[in-house]
Amino acid sequence: ESYSLVTREALAAGVPVITSDCGGPQEIVRSGVNGLVFATGDTDDLAAQMRHLVLEPSLRARLAAGAAATPIPTLASQLDQLERVYGEMTGDEHGRVGRGTIATALRANERDTGATPVAPRRESAPGAIVTAPLRRVLFVTGIDGAPFRYRVTHLREQLRLRGVASEAQYFTDPALPASIAAADMVIVYRVPMSDWVGRWLAHARALGRPLVFSCDDLVFDPAATPDDALALLPENQRAGWRTHVERYRQTLRACDAFLGTTEALVAAAARAGVRGVVVRNTLGAAELTIAESARHAAACRAAASTAGSDGIVRLAYLSGTTMHDLDFAVVAPALAALLHHEPRARLLLVGYLRTGTELATLADRIDRLPFLAWPRLFATLAEVDVNLAPLRMDAFSDAKSEVKYLEAAAVAVPTVGSPTAAFRHAIRDGVNGVLATTPDEWYRALATLVADRARRRRLGNAAHADVCLHAAPAAHAEALLAALAELRDAHASMSDRTAAAAPAPLAAAGSADSIPCAAERDGSGRYDLEPEDALPGTTQPARDGSSPALVSGLIVGQRFRAASDDFCRIDVCVGRDAGTAAPALVLRVAMDQGDENTAPNGRVVREARITAGPLAEDAWLAAEFAPIAASAEREFYFWVEAAERDDATAAAVVLRTYTHGWGETPPAGLHLDHRPVAGSLTFRTFHRPARDGALTVPGASPSP
Repeated sequence: ESYSLVTREALAAGVPVITSDCGGPQEIVRSGVNGLVFATGDTDDLAAQMRHLVLEPSLRARLAAGAAATPIPTLASQLDQLERVYGEMTGDEHGRVGRGTIATALRANERDTGATPVAPRRESAPGAIVTAPLRRVLFVTGIDGAPFRYRVTHLREQLRLRGVASEAQYFTDPALPASIAAADMVIVYRVPMSDWVGRWLAHARALGRPLVFSCDDLVFDPAATPDDALALLPENQRAGWRTHVERYRQTLRACDAFLGTTEALVAAAARAGVRGVVVRNTLGAAELTIAESARHAAACRAAASTAGSDGIVRLAYLSGTTMHDLDFAVVAPALAALLHHEPRARLLLVGYLRTGTELATLADRIDRLPFLAWPRLFATLAEVDVNLAPLRMDAFSDAKSEVKYLEAAAVAVPTVGSPTAAFRHAIRDGVNGVLATTPDEWYRALATLVADRARRRRLGNAAHADVCLHAAPAAHAEALLAALAELRDAHASMSDRTAAAAPAPLAAAGSADSIPCAAERDGSGRYDLEPEDALPGTTQPARDGSSPALVSGLIVGQRFRAASDDFCRIDVCVGRDAGTAAPALVLRVAMDQGDENTAPNGRVVREARITAGPLAEDAWLAAEFAPIAASAEREFYFWVEAAERDDATAAAVVLRTYTHGWGETPPAGLHLDHRPVAGSLTFRTFHRPARDGALTVPGASPSP
């Protein structure tokens, strides 16, 4: 409903309105002031609101008075609004237009219907530096997966909507110098400093390219990561984290500006001496489409259920990394009390998480799923009732963005979150979600939502409307372009760079000639990023070990169940000896008919070769093949081995593995020489979207 005439006619007559929480009516009906609002499609909630009105005379009187006092837009006020819009489009900064301007503009619009709309021209201030429009932006990334999707793929999508071309490359890519030369601006996303990075940064500076560091976590302040959070990591990973934080800081200080997701991040960059702007996280068009499909499929299954609701209220916490144990501990006492006292409540834990003693006796009330690729994440979220987003109240957590809220809101599931700056920005407490700090506040919030289905649905619907209106690509494209233009203009006006901001050992490396040749290159090599033309399927991205070296005759394999049809790519994560090229690898895929405890058997259906050459450490290497059409929910087995070596000096590679686990369902499926062993290969799969262009939801059944 876009406007609702009947709603405004009723209020103009002094009659209160009961309306569903859908679009236009709710823009003017304020629940408890001039009417009541019920969750769309919820007959019980509608009955409850009518019951309140019938049984409470004082409520009727108060709502009637509120209805009579509600200002209804008049023709004159709508005309004023329309004139302001035309004024903005014609460049009048005060929105003023003379009489007759609207009719003139309408006639002009009729004449020029075939013209391409353009943004209004802005006059430059005297003495301002005028730069040409952005034509091409290069994103250089030091991380893949969900962070890459949110801070590179989504921003590229927004730039496309404004006609700006872009490219994304991994920071070890040997082709970076040429790509830098072709770009107007270089956005350096979470790249750790190295000799190779310093050289291409110097190359970009010599060419006059603005350098913008970007990240979505406070990973450049060595003092920000809490010691108890670091203590959760194995010692070698702890040392690696500290090293990377310092290297991120060096890259930040070697750039001209900063692009952050929250005000806290931008303030931290400013303390490090780099000015920045906030560009918040959003969802992409593919995510919104898949989320809407998952939401619809879940609603259809619920409507078609002959048994009706089972009465269970499902609360969910989804963890994407192995560093969220302490965040979850914030809500664990409240969850334990709730599960003890409320038989309808059930908890779902997804991904990497180790729970404390509070929940040890409640295992029969807790379900667990392994890490999920994002299409399955939306299908899973659509089946739960409340999303949990606890965070510790420290500087590191306060710099985080509101992604957990966005993902749940996309499927109309309400979030209860900690009141960090980002969640306070996204969640209007009691309107489109709930904020909680203390264990008592968490318990009251969760107990209320478990008991009140209508409230859950109203909060979820409000969150869904909020995300669709304010977190879609089109809603942020103009702001992104303005932010980048601001940073580029600031760069153009700078006359000098401070010596402290450039990496001292590389200060003299300022020309394309300083980029080393392939044989001399330090820290560069192949790394295959997530593809833009395919969706992720089954995945196990975590790693805590390695296979034996892939010498001739050794085979490393993995059993798995495909998530979707048109399965077309497998990535494996590799390690190699520093400074040496890796041999060619062969990956074969078979339909698996064996038992999980026996050697796999089945016919080979696909084979792909991974070419030899320099590799980045911990690189993803892709094996692509013709899509396997009917692959959804089928068992597959793939294995990797060294091809015949062309270069006897090539280093043997190892494949990364995940063997210990982090609280979730134990990893499984790993094979050595076709024999099962404990653990899983670190791998990820991709599939093509449906041929008709529609995006399918893994695990979601079609509408009845």
